[in-house]
Amino acid sequence: MKILLAITELGAGGAEKIVAVLAGEYIRLGHSVTVLCLQGPPSEPAIPEMIRSAGAEIRYLGLRKTQLGMLRKIRKAVLAEAPDVVHAHLIHANLLLRLALRKSGIPLVNTVHISERRRGKKHFFLLDRWTFSMANAVTAVSDASARFHERACGLPAGSIRTIRNGSDPVIPASEEELRAFRAEWDLDSCDAVLGSIGRLDFQKGYDLLLDRCGALAGRIPAGRKWILLILGDGPERERLLARAKSLQCPGLRICFAGFRKNAASLMTCFHVFLMPSRYEGYGLALAEAMSLGLPVVCSDVDSLPELCAQYKGFSRGIRMESDPDGVRLAEAVSEALLAPRVSGQTLVTNREMAQNYLTLYGELLEKRRHCRVEE
Repeated sequence: MKILLAITELGAGGAEKIVAVLAGEYIRLGHSVTVLCLQGPPSEPAIPEMIRSAGAEIRYLGLRKTQLGMLRKIRKAVLAEAPDVVHAHLIHANLLLRLALRKSGIPLVNTVHISERRRGKKHFFLLDRWTFSMANAVTAVSDASARFHERACGLPAGSIRTIRNGSDPVIPASEEELRAFRAEWDLDSCDAVLGSIGRLDFQKGYDLLLDRCGALAGRIPAGRKWILLILGDGPERERLLARAKSLQCPGLRICFAGFRKNAASLMTCFHVFLMPSRYEGYGLALAEAMSLGLPVVCSDVDSLPELCAQYKGFSRGIRMESDPDGVRLAEAVSEALLAPRVSGQTLVTNREMAQNYLTLYGELLEKRRHCRVEE
């Protein structure tokens, strides 16, 4: 099968990583894959490197928001590849591919990766509703995201099919890498490492976590030291750094370690994994932490309770807006530090995810063949 995966951009993010993973799995299963990126190359090359190392080609269109002829350029690029199926990811790619491929006869799958709650996005939901029938199938990466998107677009319940993200067991970094990382952040001097991985932006809620660090510090036993270590980068980095420096949290050191290509493999240094997101589509980093058997404390929002319900290790969900002083968060972290690390648990493997999508592609191709026979 010749598969074209389309996505808005290829920066370091969960949806982008899933596209890279799918490309690799499809190629290992004998399919041909091209990735079509609507924007230009990202500043951080980690995802493109994953895609190319898997053997897939990347086509960058370098589109701008106000560019004339955008749909024509997308259609031309897709038709030049002559794919059997097109699978678009993220809202911009989903909408633009619907319009660009109208009446092309190529089966189009759209995937919703996020329960989008930012202000000023209502027009996207309206466009999604008006063009929904132009996609042959629409999926979401969790039940929560599927139901949220249906409500936001005014679609009947069940309009969106759930195909969960995959995440293979995380392979820990080498002893040498772990030793260097621990030395870099002086982790051996800390009695507890509270860790998190994510983009430094509004969605991920790190400002909410910092606002509750006073309560966390209040839980530190006398003479002990904890560290809150956040791996990731993003537009709120400087604001979060300034906020962290202004805090008075005796015994708690707050550090931002920046983007790490091998971030997941460094999580073995954590005692507890934290995910304070305001909203989520799936929670890939949480699934990766679970694959290492880490105790996890996360926001009780969207898809995250779905993951926690399947996890055999310690997990606790906190409604951050209902815990403004951080008391419940601090209690949960204290409990998590006493909980044992369990055997790693994989919720959905990458191969299972890929097979689920391939089954859907097959259904759409069979439906198209059947329609052609009837004609």
